[in-house]
Amino acid sequence: MNLDALVTSGQLPWSPHPDTRDLHVWYEYEYPYTGTFTVSGVTVLFNVLGGVETEMTVWAYTCLEPAEASELADVSFVSVSELRQFVQEKLTGRKLVFALADDLIISSWAVAEDKGDVYEDATTFLEQVLAQTRSKLTSGTQFRAKLAQVDVATHDFIAA
Repeated sequence: MNLDALVTSGQLPWSPHPDTRDLHVWYEYEYPYTGTFTVSGVTVLFNVLGGVETEMTVWAYTCLEPAEASELADVSFVSVSELRQFVQEKLTGRKLVFALADDLIISSWAVAEDKGDVYEDATTFLEQVLAQTRSKLTSGTQFRAKLAQVDVATHDFIAA
């Protein structure tokens, strides 16, 4: 499947294409976070990577081979931690599509250039989104964005 065509602006992240079918949710809280769906006969694994506590969320998608899809048809997990680890392993090192959703509506997306760590690739995607919007931001907005980055980095560093 053409990964560029997997995601469409204005769609829900767990149904990112008008032809999405066969949604299987593995984990949800108010909305689906992780699972699979089918588009044009291809099974796709999806997962929200972050932002569930804000209006902006980042989502990752990868196409599964038919054998992989069959193996995952009846998968179950004993804990959310086990699910997260399993999904991160499935997404790492693969060709991915990332999507940014604002209030659960997809606003932008891109196919990842690298096939490395999913969070590193997602960070690169977010940097691309920021670069595209930077010219439209006022200096005050750019300042607040940088301050928010410092705040998160400082508090995450201290909490770790």
